[in-house]
Amino acid sequence: MLHQSSGYFWGDTDTTITRANQMEQQEQQLLKVQALHTGQTVDKITNDTIKEKWFNAQDAVRYGIVDGIIDPQIETSLLFKGMEQPLEVAAPP
Repeated sequence: MLHQSSGYFWGDTDTTITRANQMEQQEQQLLKVQALHTGQTVDKITNDTIKEKWFNAQDAVRYGIVDGIIDPQIETSLLFKGMEQPLEVAAPP
């Protein structure tokens, strides 16, 4: 599912305006990142996120928000075939 950013804030008028402007800047940055990774235009993503946009698995692949669909019938071991070593997980700081 894609949707617009949302949030809430409180404070005096100047603080509220500042936070709203920051949120708008973050939204624009996020749209650019989404466009880069999906192959969609910023305008298309903007229009598609005016309301919630739901995808089934195949549509999500076509849109570019997921790379592929894992078939539950395939053994997990086959997904990692050819990996020389197991993935290392970093310890939390």
